[in-house]
Amino acid sequence: MLPFTPISRQLLEPEWIKYEFPILEKTLTRKNPPIEEGWKGFAYMAQAIIDPEAAWKNVQTLKTFDDGNTRTNTYHWVLTMLANQQQDQS
Repeated sequence: MLPFTPISRQLLEPEWIKYEFPILEKTLTRKNPPIEEGWKGFAYMAQAIIDPEAAWKNVQTLKTFDDGNTRTNTYHWVLTMLANQQQDQS
């Protein structure tokens, strides 16, 4: 999935994310070893492809981001997916 760039929307098939995200989701809450916040950000960015509203709520809970990713990039990605979903529904 990495890196998340504007073309990622075309490359990451929603059907694949629907299959993959439940596997990622299990790691998001594991206690030993816990997943780092930076990696959670990437998982939520993937989630935005299939459920941008939930992803938006999730990314707002993050306190830190990966060195190769920023809060701004993460928010931009998720909000773009949310805007696309709203546009598709119109």
